[in-house]
Amino acid sequence: MMNLYKILGVASNASNDQIKRAYRRLAKKFHPDLNPGNVEAEKRFKEIVDAYEILGQPEKRKDYDDQLRYSGDQPRKAPVNNRSTKNPGVQPAWEDLMRRTGGGAANGSGNNTNGNNSNDQPNPADVSAMFKSFMGFK
Repeated sequence: MMNLYKILGVASNASNDQIKRAYRRLAKKFHPDLNPGNVEAEKRFKEIVDAYEILGQPEKRKDYDDQLRYSGDQPRKAPVNNRSTKNPGVQPAWEDLMRRTGGGAANGSGNNTNGNNSNDQPNPADVSAMFKSFMGFK
């Protein structure tokens, strides 16, 4: 994934105004009309326009920042109110989701050796019974 902030030459915490200024400066510099026949300038101009198309709109920028954060291109910040002791970078909400869906939690709980959830609650993500019924299996 290309880092759109790097394309515009701004920091990830740049204000909307800073992003707009960087876009205008770079778009003018690499505009095809000012660089006729320069394929590299045209390619760079398209990257700049695409980057601003996302970073220039708050909703799209938020979505992009979330993608960056979870893709590993940007360091993740550990939650402040972290209850996990084994994996301090795992958020409690994630642990709860994993525990409820049978995926196990960061603290080691989850499926036991007989395949049942360790707290004897049915796995809401388990659709095998519905599949077997639908397909006519017994």
